[in-house]
Amino acid sequence: MAGFVGYYRVSTRAQERSGLGLDAQKAAVAAYVRSVGGSLS
Repeated sequence: MAGFVGYYRVSTRAQERSGLGLDAQKAAVAAYVRSVGGSLS
């Protein structure tokens, strides 16, 4: 099983409001890691 480290960042309030905020990034990273059978640190 591969291990991954997530890195999330939002640089502007507009980016967060656009749907690319932290929650969306975390969900996308978690979905990818699950799809490849990895684990998130």
